[in-house]
Amino acid sequence: MSFLIKVLITAVAVFVADYFMDSVQLSGDVKTTIIVALVLSVLNTFVKPILVILTIPITIITLGLFLLSLTPSLLSWQIILSQTFR
Repeated sequence: MSFLIKVLITAVAVFVADYFMDSVQLSGDVKTTIIVALVLSVLNTFVKPILVILTIPITIITLGLFLLSLTPSLLSWQIILSQTFR
């Protein structure tokens, strides 16, 4: 149930970002927004924890600053996977 809530909150956030920001554009309708939110939620739920664990040595060396680069890299992966989010 909580994963579904995360997907819906992410969908609302993507829709709001599409509406208010010129640099974020979705090519489609509500279905596209749901697909983008689903891909982003799956990446944040399953892939991000694995990446955090794998990058512990780099995170320790950079005093935690490396973690700031994980979210943009996940967003880049999401753009590649969905091809509807620019």
